[in-house]
Amino acid sequence: MLSILGANRRLCDGASRREFLKLGALAVGGLTLADLLRARAHASAPTAPKAIIMNYLNGGPSHMDMYDLKPDAPSEYRGEYRPVRTNVPGMDICEHLPMQAQIADKFAIIRNMRFRQQGHTSPELYTGQLSGNRPSIGSIISKLRRDAGVINGLPPFVSMGDGNHVPGPGFLGKA
Repeated sequence: MLSILGANRRLCDGASRREFLKLGALAVGGLTLADLLRARAHASAPTAPKAIIMNYLNGGPSHMDMYDLKPDAPSEYRGEYRPVRTNVPGMDICEHLPMQAQIADKFAIIRNMRFRQQGHTSPELYTGQLSGNRPSIGSIISKLRRDAGVINGLPPFVSMGDGNHVPGPGFLGKA
C-alpha cells in the first residue's frame, strides 16, 4: 500500500523517495492515449509556465558532508568526504557532486543563517522568520498570480502534512 503521510512525530516513517516516485508513476499511468495525443497537439504552441512544483523531502546528508566540508578544520569538525573544485573560484563542494561542481555558478551557498529557536523547519528557512501566521511559499505564489485557480481540476497549491515542514496559508486565509 502506498502511504503519503506517516505519523506526525517521527522523521523516518513517511513516504520514502521511492514511494514518492511510485506515486508519480501512478499519475502518469492514469493518462490515456487520447490525453497523450491532446498533449502532443498542444505542445507545439509555446506557453508561459503555469505552475511551480516544489518537493520537500525531509532528511538527507548533512551540509557539512555536501557543501561545507571544512577541509582545514580539526578532524572532529570536518566531514569524511573530500572537497572538489567547482567552476567558481574559492568554492569547493563534496567529491560526490561532480555535476553540481560544473554548474556552481548557477547556485549560491548560504553559510550564515541564524535562528531564534532550536531546530530549523522549512518556514524559517524559506522566509527567514519564525513560522507564526506567515503563509507558505506556495500560498504566496497562488495569491500573487493573476491566473491562479483550478487548472484542469488541480488547485494552484496543495500542502500535505501537519504544517511543521510545509506551512499553510497563514494570514492570507483559505483560497
